[in-house]
Amino acid sequence: MASLVRLRQLAYRHRRWLAGLYLLLVLVVGGGLWAYVSLVPDDVDLGLTIAARAWFYRDSFAAVEEAEREMAQGEPGRLSARARLEEFLADHAQIQPAQLWSHAVARAGVLLAELHIANERPMRGAEAIEPLLERLPLDYTLWWAHGRALEADGEYADAAKSLRRAFELTLHHPGVVEDYLACLGEINAFAEVAWVADEWERALVRAAPKALLKVGIPRRPLERRVLSAVGIDVEQGRFFRHEEKWGMPRGKGCRVEFPPEMFEPWRWHEELVVQLRLDQLWDGFTVDALEVERRDGRVEKRVPEVGYLHRAGSGVNAYAELFTGIPGDEVARVTLTYSCAEPKLSAKAQRIIQKARTNLAPSAAGGG
Repeated sequence: MASLVRLRQLAYRHRRWLAGLYLLLVLVVGGGLWAYVSLVPDDVDLGLTIAARAWFYRDSFAAVEEAEREMAQGEPGRLSARARLEEFLADHAQIQPAQLWSHAVARAGVLLAELHIANERPMRGAEAIEPLLERLPLDYTLWWAHGRALEADGEYADAAKSLRRAFELTLHHPGVVEDYLACLGEINAFAEVAWVADEWERALVRAAPKALLKVGIPRRPLERRVLSAVGIDVEQGRFFRHEEKWGMPRGKGCRVEFPPEMFEPWRWHEELVVQLRLDQLWDGFTVDALEVERRDGRVEKRVPEVGYLHRAGSGVNAYAELFTGIPGDEVARVTLTYSCAEPKLSAKAQRIIQKARTNLAPSAAGGG
């Protein structure tokens, strides 16, 4: 007991030094975490690096996701959600496109606009997004929400301008195209409707998904535990070889082959891990089948156990990672069968396009 009293007295006498050391420790730890997440190159292949980046990215959405849950509760929750979103946006008023929080800020702006539209104050929703458009001018979701808010207020001409910008940033996002065509239909902008239809059809060809194929071996057990602890479904493998394929198809039952050259020569006896990354997929991505050809000619078809990472509607890469259960030095070829949603326009959108082309036909004939 006496020693405890003496320890307290000693701590009290040196309280300023101890407070300074504590503050220094906080700054060192915080600065170290910031430097690790911000300054470590993306190509450093460490499970801890990927886990830290993913955790900080997901944490940036915490307040926004809480607001979404409150919105789902109905009227009482909407007031709380609006206050939470407004506070979040005020705290990040100086956001820049390259910052980690920019995606969450854009999502918060879209949700706030949706709240104002639901409360029959669409112009306030448009006004809430306008400062964000100055900071994040390449985020199509903001232009899309801005256009929807203006359209809900009856400002079709201004709404069409914002929706056009969202369309130019995406070209083949069916939701954007549907809303843009509906807005143009309200003001009978037939020439613009025809242009959108032509660009949409060309974009489906130009923006065909690109595949990035990776092969490697499982990460070390400690790295895999770290990744699993923060809920990352993919990047459980260390990948040594890469190959790109262009012009991949969309739809059901699409096949992609990991060519034999990726396995020659192969000096690792550990289980083979493969990863498929596809870009320009707005929604609905799955891997349906895994087929492995061994070096002795045997072909094994397996039900794939897949880790996914894909934010629906984002248009960014969709990741799928598979453990084959076969040592890499026994593999000659791997084939995956995947499915993804095909961008299609509704019957309503098709009618708007047909009406525009019908109305433009006489002028085209007269010009000829």
